[in-house]
Parts: sequence; C-alpha cells; structure tokens
Amino acid sequence: EGGEARYSKNGDLRNPVRLLGMTQDPLSIVFAFRSGAVPFEVGEYQAWVTDGKVVELADFTISGPETIKTAAGKFETLRVTADFKGVRAIFARPEGALIDVWLTNDDRRIPVKLISEATIGSLRSELRAYEGDDAVSEE
Repeated sequence: EGGEARYSKNGDLRNPVRLLGMTQDPLSIVFAFRSGAVPFEVGEYQAWVTDGKVVELADFTISGPETIKTAAGKFETLRVTADFKGVRAIFARPEGALIDVWLTNDDRRIPVKLISEATIGSLRSELRAYEGDDAVSEE
C-alpha cells in the first residue's frame, strides 16, 4: 500500500525497500506470468522482483515450445528461465544460479516442472497429478 516492502525474521526488522513499478516476489512472479500481468510469449523480459531486502530488475527468458512428460501426463509447455540476480528466492541459491519453470502453453499456464540449484544441492519439482479437463495426454 505504501509502495514499500520490509523484511522481518525472528525480530530482525530491516529497513524498508522502495518498490518499483509492478514489483513481485519470487513466487508471485509465477502467478504474474499465469495471469498475463507479465508477457508469456517466447522472448526476453524484465520485471522488478524483491525478497524484502533488495529490489532487482530480474531477467526472464521464455523459450519453447517443449513437450514435458511427468507422472501427471504429457504437456506442451514454454520454459521460463529466471535470473533473480541478488534477490533470494524461496531458498538460498548460489550466485548466478538460474531457476527454470515449465508452464503449460495454454491459457491455464500450469506449472509442470521446476529445476534450480540451491546452496544445499539442487531442487527439482514435477507435477504428479492433475484433475480437470481432457487437455492432458496419457502418452
């Protein structure tokens, strides 16, 4: 509301950071792609992202289409590669580590797969089940 974000953890309250433009956090940016607030077409984009400590103009590359097969089925997707720079995402990442998220290449933009390095190793997430219309192939 005030155009600021403030990081707080275990009583450690940091100074507020000024939000720029349509600033997202590392998780809500996925929903911004899903809602159409951020373009979801092959190309390169930038968006303001914050973790409450810093605000960075993050780089996003959308590539594809790619067919991704998971336990939930086969999906036509576009791949979003995110460079959050100095913003710490949901987990700590080594400097320069990118996050790759595959979203279905349709109006639903369902997150199907995620891969990223973390300081403890790496993260991999895949959609295991899906309920809905007949858009998923079992092949």
